[in-house]
Amino acid sequence: MLLSALQASEVNSVDLQTTTESGISVQIVSDMSPIGINQIHSWHLTLTDSTGNPLTGAGLTLIGGMPDHDHGLPTLPLITEQAQAGTYLLEGVRFHMPGKWQITLTIIHHSGTETAVIDLQL
Repeated sequence: MLLSALQASEVNSVDLQTTTESGISVQIVSDMSPIGINQIHSWHLTLTDSTGNPLTGAGLTLIGGMPDHDHGLPTLPLITEQAQAGTYLLEGVRFHMPGKWQITLTIIHHSGTETAVIDLQL
């Protein structure tokens, strides 16, 4: 897994993204820019395989937290729909304090299970 560490200024101006060991690209676009504290918002997660094709029908789970504080997200974000081929809607994201956050996405697909990790600083 490739880790992307983004600072607050970058979180405000670019999408969150990473690539898994097998080459699955994960791109996250928040419906809130900049990402705010104590505001519930949604994300669109776009997954493409190593050849650039949309990864459809994947099972996704997301957990997150602040590793330096040893606690998770204050909400339980859920994938509520596949908005289009390879793009999934995640609703209920909220960060309740500034600091270093880590998001872990588990991707279950036709070739197996993989994990993508994104670090961000709010």
